[in-house]
Amino acid sequence: MSSHCGSTESNMPTLQSGLAVTMLGEIQQRRAFDHDQLSWYTYGLPLVGEEVLAQPKDVAQLLPIFKAWQAEIVQQVWPVGSRGLQGEFSRLFGERHVECALDGAKSAGPCTVILLGIAADNESQAQKIFLRNFEKLHISEK
Repeated sequence: MSSHCGSTESNMPTLQSGLAVTMLGEIQQRRAFDHDQLSWYTYGLPLVGEEVLAQPKDVAQLLPIFKAWQAEIVQQVWPVGSRGLQGEFSRLFGERHVECALDGAKSAGPCTVILLGIAADNESQAQKIFLRNFEKLHISEK
């Protein structure tokens, strides 16, 4: 018996990839932010295939995300992959309208864009950490 969830980077040779893991356990510290109360940003550009190799500086970098998470500057992290931004906007924001400067239909596989939920108090600190390809989303009711 086998099961398949997610996708792989089979369209190009890779040296590394990402993996999402579901874990069960006891929450020690809960970040008490509803994603509707956060300002949302894109970090990175939607790239696929050879673009990833040609534009490595445009791929969302994990170290700044990790440091911002540890410092509680970032409250939510949402990876964007092959479904593209529009696919993730639908999952995160439902029927609401999202304005984004990036091509929402383009694949961002292998997870070259990250959506970051940031509390209003932390936006200026985040802008000092994420210096490249960091754009605020504008979300409104339809």
